[in-house]
Amino acid sequence: KAFHHLNQERWRHWPHSLLATSTHDNKRSEDVRARINVISEMPREWNTRVTRWFRLNRAKRSKADEDFAPAHDDEYFLYQTLLGVWPLEDLDETGLSFLRERLQDYMLKAIREAKMRTSWINPNAAYEAGVKEFIDKLLGSPDRNPFLDDFLPFQKRVARLGLFNSLSQALLKCTSPGVPDIYQGQELWDFSLVDPDNRYFQHGEYLPLAARGTNEDFICAHAWRYENDLIIAAAPRWFATLMSKGSTSPLGAAVWHDTLIILPPEVPPAGFRNLFTGERIATTAAPEEEPKQASALRAADVFANFPVALLRQELVKADTQAL
Repeated sequence: KAFHHLNQERWRHWPHSLLATSTHDNKRSEDVRARINVISEMPREWNTRVTRWFRLNRAKRSKADEDFAPAHDDEYFLYQTLLGVWPLEDLDETGLSFLRERLQDYMLKAIREAKMRTSWINPNAAYEAGVKEFIDKLLGSPDRNPFLDDFLPFQKRVARLGLFNSLSQALLKCTSPGVPDIYQGQELWDFSLVDPDNRYFQHGEYLPLAARGTNEDFICAHAWRYENDLIIAAAPRWFATLMSKGSTSPLGAAVWHDTLIILPPEVPPAGFRNLFTGERIATTAAPEEEPKQASALRAADVFANFPVALLRQELVKADTQAL
């Protein structure tokens, strides 16, 4: 409800404001944050993992004045960061060395800007050296590294869930009121023209959509309506919880069961075309408690083969030749 309320406020008052999820100055990119967001759904497991890593890596810390390097808060921050930046591809020694250097540079900036034990103006050389040495030992040879043996399977699972988070965020960003700001250029093909392609959301009507059923809380959906054209964006969320019963992808009836996306009563019960997959999706009757003549879309159909959906209504035109 809060998301839709803010979108409606933006649509009414600031329809041309920028929607930026990454900039030149963000500390962690949007896809790193999408991974880190996953652990908010699994606080007990995360606490267990971090406690185990503190214990496994205790001997790697060094004494720096009256403190250890890194201190627990900096070490915790490092584990979060490592979870977010670990590459998708397998790392050889060269890749692991590059990752170590990236983390060392990043942590130096982070601990200096935190100004707790060192700073740009008053650097603490002993503490900074201790943090750098800790990262060297932390990311040592993967063949003889108990920490990586425990970290990597967990990181791989979180990274997969983070990919789904990133897709949902990208879809909502590109279809919410405002102008999506894609940092560092348009990474995918773009065949649009300046006018009128860039004016469709400007004149459309933003419609929040509700979901009903077993997993209704796991869907964020809205529609844009402009004259006779209707576009629906549907994005799942909270993937760690949604897929906690052994599913490897947030797809199909095994995950979504009876969940429905409710369409506004005034929307004709025509079919929809999924612009990502090309599938045609039929509407079904809405539950009895919904407004009369309201129709719905089955979440199992909407997310049958891809974890986010952008749907366009296909209106049936009269066959004038037959008349």
